[in-house]
Amino acid sequence: MPNQQPNASSAKFYVDLGMLPSNDLIFCDMFEHAAFFKRIIRAVVGKDEKVELIERPLSQVAYKNPRLSRKIKARLGSVRVDVQAEGASKLFSLDMQLKYNESVILKRTVFYSFRMYTSQVVKSMRYDKLKPACVTFIMSESSGINKKYEKQRLTVVNETTGQKHFDILDSYLIFVPNVLRDSKKKNEDLYVFSSFFAIASQKDADAFERDYGAKLLGKGLILLYGNAVANKKRLLDIRQYNYYFTEKEYERVKMEDDEKQAQERLEHAREILKLQEAEKQAKESEKQAKESEKQAKESEKQAKESEKQAKESEKQAKESEKQAKEFEKQAKESEKQVKEQLLETAAALIMIGMNITAVSEYTKVPVSGIEDYIAGKSKDNI
Repeated sequence: MPNQQPNASSAKFYVDLGMLPSNDLIFCDMFEHAAFFKRIIRAVVGKDEKVELIERPLSQVAYKNPRLSRKIKARLGSVRVDVQAEGASKLFSLDMQLKYNESVILKRTVFYSFRMYTSQVVKSMRYDKLKPACVTFIMSESSGINKKYEKQRLTVVNETTGQKHFDILDSYLIFVPNVLRDSKKKNEDLYVFSSFFAIASQKDADAFERDYGAKLLGKGLILLYGNAVANKKRLLDIRQYNYYFTEKEYERVKMEDDEKQAQERLEHAREILKLQEAEKQAKESEKQAKESEKQAKESEKQAKESEKQAKESEKQAKESEKQAKEFEKQAKESEKQVKEQLLETAAALIMIGMNITAVSEYTKVPVSGIEDYIAGKSKDNI
């Protein structure tokens, strides 16, 4: 029976991989147990919160119970959460979410909070007697901005005054992976519950048994899970006639498909970006190649121009060399003519009776040179 106290003397944990602790059917069956329903609520809202129930927790797995009144069945169909119960001061509910849409979950939480809130009957205009809704969604994963927080608390806020109305709405989002990041809280109830919901293999179950199997809460969860799995056939049969579970399964599968398609679109976009980048790089390489070709041609042109200039310089050098030789030749010729004129002058002076030594000093021609010149002239005259 759901409200039977678990036998704390045994805590061996064998997990059914087809019915993990986070499974909706298992979750509903386990948390119909009043003590554990209240304990997880306290773990969420705080241990100082008094969680007094005026009815036993009611889950979607109870839908087929022939003892349920038409009113209760209508309530299960209207407030479509996993487990719910009316408390002395609040209306409580629990919901396990394997997958969730980040843009929808906030609206969904508020929607069910106000659906629970407005399901109450107001007598004699006593709206002050309405109990606040405390809806809790437990998320098995976190993404986006939700990776920052273990818990989000939702309420009604008066924007003008800033006053928070927890007496109307006091709902929560719990993110299991974020709770498990802080191992300092390993002995706190919310951490223990989160560790339980995070089990995905027998290895995880063994670790949970090792850490918490000897503790009252851990033992209780293991035993309640074992009892639920023992009724696996009954739970699976419920899925066939309670469309709540079919819809949740459809929602989960659809979200997985949406995620897959979004991932495929992202990969496709990345491929397009890669192709665009490759095309851009190819164009840039082509541009650089053309620029290099242009520079090569320019360098070739400059080389030819330099070669032309070098040949021109060589030609000018040869012309200069030729002119230098011509000048040298003319200089020698001029020197020869000057020397001849000096010798002629010297000979003429001697012929008129001047001393050869004096003539040498005057003309700057050596005596021997004058003598050789005169001797040569005498031979020519013989």
